Amino acid sequence: MPAETKKPWETQREFSFFGYGFQLVLAYFGTLIGFFVVAIALGPRADSPVWQILYYPVVLLLAVGLALAVSRLAPTSTIEGRWVWVAPIGLVTLAVVWDLIGGHASEARQVFYFGNEGGDAGLVLYLFTLPAWGCCWYSAAMFWRRRQRERKGLLPDE
Repeated sequence: MPAETKKPWETQREFSFFGYGFQLVLAYFGTLIGFFVVAIALGPRADSPVWQILYYPVVLLLAVGLALAVSRLAPTSTIEGRWVWVAPIGLVTLAVVWDLIGGHASEARQVFYFGNEGGDAGLVLYLFTLPAWGCCWYSAAMFWRRRQRERKGLLPDE
């Protein structure tokens, strides 16, 4: 794109690992903190099987809202934001494969849903799976925002 047709706020830049790391931490812990706020507000009902399923759309909404806010404040953040899902999904995949290889298929299920089991059964769900789910939706929203801005001609072609 010729320099004279570029808008002043547009810059074409390369992928930044610092920007990626910052957004990864923001998406991961932002959705985790938002999730815990909702869980605390629910009180004892938070561990019910129904709410364990409803946490997924709650985290989805938190992550998409966060991504849209970040992309509004820093439009070029969508370059790194599209890849935030990679590391958390790698961790969840590793946890599932580890349980399956170790012969603990019933524990692999707890990565996604732990039912009415007591103890620390929900820790993996709360600390890894739900934030990873949020990171996936954060990345999807960043990808959508980037495409939307490219279609409107607000970003230079990559």
